[in-house]
Amino acid sequence: MDELRRSAIRRASDSVDSYVDAVFAMVEQVRAEVLDLIAVAPPQGQAPLRSDLDPLEPSLRAALEDSTRPRLAGLGYIAAVDVLRDRPRWLEWVRRAEDGSLSRLEPDLDPESFGFYDFTAADWFRQPLARQERSVVGPYVDFAGTDEYVVTFTVPIVSHGVVLGVAGADLRPGELADAMMSPLCAIGADAVLVNADGRIVVSNTSRWQVGSLLREPLVAAREDCQEAPWSVLAFEESLLG
Repeated sequence: MDELRRSAIRRASDSVDSYVDAVFAMVEQVRAEVLDLIAVAPPQGQAPLRSDLDPLEPSLRAALEDSTRPRLAGLGYIAAVDVLRDRPRWLEWVRRAEDGSLSRLEPDLDPESFGFYDFTAADWFRQPLARQERSVVGPYVDFAGTDEYVVTFTVPIVSHGVVLGVAGADLRPGELADAMMSPLCAIGADAVLVNADGRIVVSNTSRWQVGSLLREPLVAAREDCQEAPWSVLAFEESLLG
C-alpha cells in the first residue's frame, strides 16, 4: 500500500478522534454540571434530592439542539444507586428521536418489575467507574432502556471519594457513518472502523455490514484511534472502483 493511501488512513483516524473528542466534550459538560448541582456535601450528611437536578434538563436539551455539535441520540446523567435521597435509581436523560424531537427517557427502574432496566450491570456504567476513565461501548442494542442500536460514551463522576454515577451520551451508528464516510472513502480502498472486539462500527463498502464481526485476514494497513478503542482498517483489494 503506497504512502498516499497510508496518509489517508491516518487522516481518517484523526477524523474519528476529532469526532469522538467532540462527543466527549458534551459528556464532560454534563459531568461538570452534575458536580455543580449535587457534589457539595449537604448539611447534616443528607444526600441530595432528585429535584436538585432540575436545572440539568434544560441544559441537556440545549446541547442536543445545538446544530454545531454531534447529533446525539441522547445525553444525560445516570446516578449511582442511593446517591439521591428520594430516588434509589435515577436517570436524568433526554432522548433525541431520529426526527429531532426531544423527550425525557423514563425506563422502568423498579427492581421487582419484569421490565426492570438494570443499568448497573451495563458495561457503559461499570467500566468508567471501575477504571476511572472514559469508556466507549458498542454498537449494541440498549434493551429496556432506549431499545435502540447505539454507541455509548461515558465518563465517571466522583466527588470527594463519593461515586455519583456517570455522565453519558448515545450515538446512533448511522450518525457516525455520516460523519466518517468521506474520510473512509478518501482512502481509495475498502475500509472499516472497528471496535476492540473487531465489530464493525462504520464501513465504506457493502462487503461488510455495520455490527458484524470482521473475519478478514487480508488487512493491508491499520491505524489505531487515540480517543476511542477503535481502529481504521484498509484492504488491498477494493470494491470501490
